[in-house]
Amino acid sequence: LKNDLRNIPLDKNWKIKRFSIKVDGITIDAAIMGKEQNLGNGKWLLYSGGNGEFYEQKLKNRNFKNFLEDLNCNTLVFNYPGVGCSTGFPHKKAIIKAYKAMLQFLEDDSMGVGAKQIIGYGFSIGAAIQANALNKHNFKKDIDYVFIKSKTFSSLSKIAGTLIPIAGWLAIKILGWNLNTFDSSIKLNYPEIIIQTANVDEPQEIENNPSLICDDGIITNNTSLAKAALNNKTFINKKIFIGVSENHNQEIKNYTLIINKINQCLKHNQPITNKKNLENLNIAA
Repeated sequence: LKNDLRNIPLDKNWKIKRFSIKVDGITIDAAIMGKEQNLGNGKWLLYSGGNGEFYEQKLKNRNFKNFLEDLNCNTLVFNYPGVGCSTGFPHKKAIIKAYKAMLQFLEDDSMGVGAKQIIGYGFSIGAAIQANALNKHNFKKDIDYVFIKSKTFSSLSKIAGTLIPIAGWLAIKILGWNLNTFDSSIKLNYPEIIIQTANVDEPQEIENNPSLICDDGIITNNTSLAKAALNNKTFINKKIFIGVSENHNQEIKNYTLIINKINQCLKHNQPITNKKNLENLNIAA
Protein backbone atom coordinates (compact mmCIF):
# COMPACT_ATOMS: atom_id res chain seq x y z
CA LEU A 1 0.00 0.00 0.00
CA LYS A 2 2.76 2.47 0.93
CA ASN A 3 4.57 1.86 -2.35
CA ASP A 4 1.34 2.50 -4.24
CA LEU A 5 0.81 5.77 -2.37
CA ARG A 6 4.32 6.99 -3.06
CA ASN A 7 4.22 6.24 -6.79
CA ILE A 8 1.98 8.77 -8.50
CA PRO A 9 2.01 8.22 -12.28
CA LEU A 10 3.22 11.36 -14.01
CA ASP A 11 1.42 12.89 -16.95
CA LYS A 12 3.61 15.02 -19.20
CA ASN A 13 0.88 17.68 -19.24
CA TRP A 14 0.81 17.96 -15.45
CA LYS A 15 3.46 19.17 -13.02
CA ILE A 16 3.52 17.69 -9.51
CA LYS A 17 5.54 18.64 -6.43
CA ARG A 18 5.32 16.61 -3.25
CA PHE A 19 6.37 18.30 0.01
CA SER A 20 5.63 18.35 3.73
CA ILE A 21 4.79 20.97 6.33
CA LYS A 22 5.38 20.68 10.06
CA VAL A 23 2.39 21.54 12.24
CA ASP A 24 2.91 21.29 16.01
CA GLY A 25 5.54 18.59 15.51
CA ILE A 26 3.37 16.61 13.09
CA THR A 27 4.48 16.14 9.48
CA ILE A 28 1.69 16.81 6.99
CA ASP A 29 2.29 15.16 3.61
CA ALA A 30 1.02 17.27 0.72
CA ALA A 31 1.39 17.92 -3.00
CA ILE A 32 0.68 20.66 -5.51
CA MET A 33 -0.33 19.91 -9.08
CA GLY A 34 -1.16 21.94 -12.15
CA LYS A 35 -0.74 22.24 -15.88
CA GLU A 36 2.33 24.20 -16.89
CA GLN A 37 0.33 27.02 -18.48
CA ASN A 38 -1.72 27.52 -15.28
CA LEU A 39 0.94 27.25 -12.57
CA GLY A 40 1.64 30.96 -12.53
CA ASN A 41 -1.94 32.20 -12.82
CA GLY A 42 -2.59 32.50 -9.08
CA LYS A 43 -5.74 30.33 -9.15
CA TRP A 44 -5.63 27.45 -6.65
CA LEU A 45 -8.03 24.82 -5.32
CA LEU A 46 -7.48 23.47 -1.80
CA TYR A 47 -9.05 20.03 -1.58
CA SER A 48 -10.05 18.42 1.73
CA GLY A 49 -11.26 14.88 1.22
CA GLY A 50 -13.62 12.45 2.85
CA ASN A 51 -13.12 9.81 5.52
CA GLY A 52 -10.30 7.43 4.55
CA GLU A 53 -9.48 9.30 1.33
CA PHE A 54 -5.82 9.59 0.29
CA TYR A 55 -4.70 12.61 -1.74
CA GLU A 56 -2.61 10.30 -3.93
CA GLN A 57 -5.84 8.78 -5.20
CA LYS A 58 -7.10 12.24 -6.10
CA LEU A 59 -4.01 13.05 -8.13
CA LYS A 60 -4.56 9.88 -10.17
CA ASN A 61 -8.21 10.69 -10.76
CA ARG A 62 -8.96 11.66 -14.38
CA ASN A 63 -12.28 13.29 -13.47
CA PHE A 64 -10.52 15.51 -10.94
CA LYS A 65 -7.91 16.51 -13.51
CA ASN A 66 -10.62 17.34 -16.04
CA PHE A 67 -12.33 19.52 -13.43
CA LEU A 68 -9.08 21.41 -12.74
CA GLU A 69 -8.37 21.76 -16.44
CA ASP A 70 -11.81 23.18 -17.23
CA LEU A 71 -11.45 25.55 -14.28
CA ASN A 72 -7.94 26.63 -15.40
CA CYS A 73 -6.87 25.91 -11.86
CA ASN A 74 -4.05 24.31 -9.87
CA THR A 75 -4.54 22.26 -6.72
CA LEU A 76 -3.08 21.69 -3.28
CA VAL A 77 -3.98 18.35 -1.71
CA PHE A 78 -2.88 16.84 1.60
CA ASN A 79 -3.37 13.86 3.88
CA TYR A 80 -4.80 14.38 7.35
CA PRO A 81 -2.63 13.55 10.37
CA GLY A 82 -2.29 9.77 10.71
CA VAL A 83 -3.37 9.19 7.10
CA GLY A 84 -0.96 7.93 4.44
CA CYS A 85 2.50 9.37 5.04
CA SER A 86 1.30 12.13 7.37
CA THR A 87 2.34 11.51 10.96
CA GLY A 88 0.43 12.02 14.19
CA PHE A 89 -3.07 11.01 15.20
CA PRO A 90 -6.23 12.07 13.33
CA HIS A 91 -7.93 14.04 16.07
CA LYS A 92 -10.09 17.07 15.47
CA LYS A 93 -7.69 19.85 16.51
CA ALA A 94 -4.75 18.38 14.57
CA ILE A 95 -6.78 18.03 11.37
CA ILE A 96 -8.16 21.56 11.61
CA LYS A 97 -4.64 22.93 12.22
CA ALA A 98 -3.39 20.97 9.21
CA TYR A 99 -6.07 22.52 7.00
CA LYS A 100 -5.25 26.02 8.26
CA ALA A 101 -1.55 25.43 7.53
CA MET A 102 -2.36 24.44 3.94
CA LEU A 103 -4.57 27.49 3.44
CA GLN A 104 -1.89 29.77 4.86
CA PHE A 105 0.70 28.16 2.56
CA LEU A 106 -1.45 29.11 -0.42
CA GLU A 107 -1.95 32.64 0.89
CA ASP A 108 1.68 33.32 1.83
CA ASP A 109 3.30 35.56 -0.77
CA SER A 110 6.85 35.17 0.59
CA MET A 111 7.24 31.55 1.75
CA GLY A 112 4.26 29.92 0.07
CA VAL A 113 2.44 29.96 -3.25
CA GLY A 114 1.12 33.52 -3.21
CA ALA A 115 -2.31 32.62 -4.58
CA LYS A 116 -4.65 35.38 -5.74
CA GLN A 117 -7.78 33.24 -6.05
CA ILE A 118 -8.50 30.36 -3.66
CA ILE A 119 -11.23 27.77 -4.10
CA GLY A 120 -11.73 25.65 -0.99
CA TYR A 121 -13.35 22.36 -2.03
CA GLY A 122 -14.43 20.17 0.86
CA PHE A 123 -16.06 16.78 0.36
CA SER A 124 -18.09 15.03 3.08
CA ILE A 125 -16.21 15.27 6.40
CA GLY A 126 -13.62 17.36 4.55
CA ALA A 127 -16.25 20.08 4.13
CA ALA A 128 -16.85 20.08 7.90
CA ILE A 129 -13.10 20.33 8.54
CA GLN A 130 -12.95 23.25 6.12
CA ALA A 131 -15.88 24.97 7.82
CA ASN A 132 -14.38 24.70 11.30
CA ALA A 133 -10.90 25.74 10.14
CA LEU A 134 -12.32 28.97 8.71
CA ASN A 135 -14.02 30.02 11.96
CA LYS A 136 -11.27 32.43 13.07
CA HIS A 137 -9.20 32.58 9.93
CA ASN A 138 -7.50 35.86 9.04
CA PHE A 139 -8.55 36.22 5.40
CA LYS A 140 -6.35 38.30 3.09
CA LYS A 141 -7.91 41.38 1.53
CA ASP A 142 -6.04 40.96 -1.76
CA ILE A 143 -7.21 37.35 -2.31
CA ASP A 144 -10.56 36.28 -3.77
CA TYR A 145 -12.13 33.29 -2.01
CA VAL A 146 -14.96 30.88 -2.73
CA PHE A 147 -15.73 27.76 -0.71
CA ILE A 148 -17.49 24.59 -1.80
CA LYS A 149 -19.10 22.12 0.56
CA SER A 150 -20.05 18.95 -1.26
CA LYS A 151 -22.32 16.20 0.09
CA THR A 152 -21.82 17.03 3.72
CA PHE A 153 -23.74 17.08 6.99
CA SER A 154 -25.03 19.88 9.18
CA SER A 155 -23.47 18.30 12.29
CA LEU A 156 -21.31 15.19 12.65
CA SER A 157 -23.13 14.07 15.80
CA LYS A 158 -26.30 13.67 13.74
CA ILE A 159 -24.77 11.00 11.52
CA ALA A 160 -22.49 9.29 14.06
CA GLY A 161 -22.11 5.62 13.25
CA THR A 162 -22.56 6.24 9.51
CA LEU A 163 -19.47 8.15 8.46
CA ILE A 164 -17.49 6.84 11.44
CA PRO A 165 -18.88 3.35 12.20
CA ILE A 166 -16.69 2.74 15.27
CA ALA A 167 -17.89 5.87 17.06
CA GLY A 168 -21.39 6.65 18.16
CA TRP A 169 -22.92 9.96 19.20
CA LEU A 170 -21.66 9.66 22.80
CA ALA A 171 -18.10 8.85 21.71
CA ILE A 172 -18.02 11.83 19.38
CA LYS A 173 -19.13 14.12 22.21
CA ILE A 174 -16.65 12.67 24.74
CA LEU A 175 -13.71 12.82 22.32
CA GLY A 176 -14.60 16.35 21.23
CA TRP A 177 -14.99 15.21 17.64
CA ASN A 178 -18.28 16.87 16.88
CA LEU A 179 -18.03 19.13 13.83
CA ASN A 180 -20.89 21.57 13.41
CA THR A 181 -20.74 22.50 9.73
CA PHE A 182 -23.92 24.55 9.80
CA ASP A 183 -22.88 26.89 12.63
CA SER A 184 -19.48 27.49 11.03
CA SER A 185 -20.90 27.94 7.55
CA ILE A 186 -23.50 30.48 8.56
CA LYS A 187 -20.74 32.73 9.94
CA LEU A 188 -18.72 32.64 6.72
CA ASN A 189 -18.84 35.97 4.91
CA TYR A 190 -17.39 34.69 1.65
CA PRO A 191 -19.13 33.10 -1.35
CA GLU A 192 -20.10 29.50 -0.72
CA ILE A 193 -21.50 26.76 -2.94
CA ILE A 194 -23.33 23.91 -1.23
CA ILE A 195 -23.75 20.72 -3.24
CA GLN A 196 -26.05 17.83 -2.31
CA THR A 197 -27.61 14.80 -3.93
CA ALA A 198 -31.08 15.57 -5.26
CA ASN A 199 -33.79 14.16 -7.49
CA VAL A 200 -32.41 15.77 -10.64
CA ASP A 201 -31.08 14.46 -13.95
CA GLU A 202 -28.38 17.09 -14.35
CA PRO A 203 -26.83 19.54 -11.86
CA GLN A 204 -29.17 22.43 -11.19
CA GLU A 205 -29.76 25.16 -8.64
CA ILE A 206 -32.21 24.01 -5.98
CA GLU A 207 -32.62 27.11 -3.83
CA ASN A 208 -36.29 27.42 -4.80
CA ASN A 209 -37.01 23.71 -4.60
CA PRO A 210 -35.42 22.18 -1.46
CA SER A 211 -37.84 19.24 -1.66
CA LEU A 212 -35.55 17.84 -4.38
CA ILE A 213 -32.85 17.06 -1.80
CA CYS A 214 -32.69 13.34 -1.04
CA ASP A 215 -30.64 10.77 0.88
CA ASP A 216 -27.26 10.15 -0.76
CA GLY A 217 -26.54 6.73 0.75
CA ILE A 218 -24.54 8.17 3.67
CA ILE A 219 -26.10 11.50 4.52
CA THR A 220 -29.84 11.67 4.80
CA ASN A 221 -32.00 14.50 3.58
CA ASN A 222 -32.63 15.79 7.11
CA THR A 223 -28.98 15.59 8.25
CA SER A 224 -27.54 17.34 5.19
CA LEU A 225 -26.05 20.82 5.36
CA ALA A 226 -28.07 21.76 2.27
CA LYS A 227 -31.40 21.03 3.95
CA ALA A 228 -30.46 22.79 7.20
CA ALA A 229 -29.24 25.82 5.27
CA LEU A 230 -32.30 26.06 3.06
CA ASN A 231 -34.50 25.96 6.15
CA ASN A 232 -32.77 29.11 7.41
CA LYS A 233 -34.03 32.23 5.68
CA THR A 234 -31.03 34.41 6.59
CA PHE A 235 -28.68 31.72 5.28
CA ILE A 236 -30.20 31.37 1.81
CA ASN A 237 -29.18 34.80 0.51
CA LYS A 238 -25.49 34.14 1.20
CA LYS A 239 -25.18 30.75 -0.52
CA ILE A 240 -25.56 28.96 -3.84
CA PHE A 241 -27.27 25.56 -3.69
CA ILE A 242 -26.70 22.95 -6.38
CA GLY A 243 -28.35 19.55 -6.61
CA VAL A 244 -26.57 16.66 -8.34
CA SER A 245 -27.81 13.20 -9.27
CA GLU A 246 -24.81 11.21 -7.98
CA ASN A 247 -24.89 9.47 -4.59
CA HIS A 248 -22.39 10.16 -1.81
CA ASN A 249 -19.44 8.14 -3.09
CA GLN A 250 -20.12 8.65 -6.78
CA GLU A 251 -18.09 11.27 -8.61
CA ILE A 252 -19.89 14.26 -10.05
CA LYS A 253 -19.64 13.79 -13.81
CA ASN A 254 -20.89 17.15 -15.05
CA TYR A 255 -19.11 20.08 -13.40
CA THR A 256 -20.19 22.77 -15.89
CA LEU A 257 -22.69 24.54 -13.63
CA ILE A 258 -20.36 24.31 -10.63
CA ILE A 259 -17.46 25.78 -12.61
CA ASN A 260 -19.67 28.60 -13.88
CA LYS A 261 -20.74 29.45 -10.34
CA ILE A 262 -17.15 29.33 -9.05
CA ASN A 263 -16.03 31.76 -11.71
CA GLN A 264 -18.98 34.05 -11.02
CA CYS A 265 -18.02 34.16 -7.35
CA LEU A 266 -14.44 35.14 -8.09
CA LYS A 267 -14.01 38.85 -8.73
CA HIS A 268 -11.43 38.79 -11.49
CA ASN A 269 -11.74 37.12 -14.88
CA GLN A 270 -7.97 36.83 -15.22
CA PRO A 271 -5.99 35.83 -12.11
CA ILE A 272 -2.77 37.73 -11.44
CA THR A 273 0.39 35.94 -12.55
CA ASN A 274 2.91 35.10 -9.82
CA LYS A 275 5.55 32.68 -11.13
CA LYS A 276 8.36 33.64 -8.76
CA ASN A 277 7.20 31.56 -5.78
CA LEU A 278 6.46 28.50 -7.90
CA GLU A 279 9.94 28.58 -9.41
CA ASN A 280 11.34 28.56 -5.87
CA LEU A 281 9.28 25.45 -5.10
CA ASN A 282 10.99 23.64 -7.97
CA ILE A 283 7.91 21.97 -9.40
CA ALA A 284 8.88 19.16 -11.76
CA ALA A 285 7.03 17.23 -14.43
